[in-house]
Amino acid sequence: MLRFFNKRLHNRKGFTLIELIVVIAILGILMLIAVPRLLGVREGAEIRADKASARTIASAIAIYEADTGTAEPAIADLIPEYLDVAPTSAQDPAAVFTLAYDADGAITITLVGGTVTEDELYPE
Repeated sequence: MLRFFNKRLHNRKGFTLIELIVVIAILGILMLIAVPRLLGVREGAEIRADKASARTIASAIAIYEADTGTAEPAIADLIPEYLDVAPTSAQDPAAVFTLAYDADGAITITLVGGTVTEDELYPE
């Protein structure tokens, strides 16, 4: 019986240090490739979320104008009946949505402040 265990201990195979280093290096290279791509996906999702918020604001304005007959409301006029809460930016919570109306009453929604450079979100 002891011979059996003794034989198993001596025939034990494992990974060499070089093999482990190669595997760790390959994993490191894969991480260097994957992390920047994942960050890019996140930034793109934040921009799309802000554009969706801008479209929601534009829809709330259209409903407000239809209900009240009043044109060019501010975002504060839309809360709480047309918007549950004031929208916040997914890119930077310090940034705020601003509304601008032209002579024809068309609306432009931009995101200003925080770390976000002025970004026109609506219309696209």
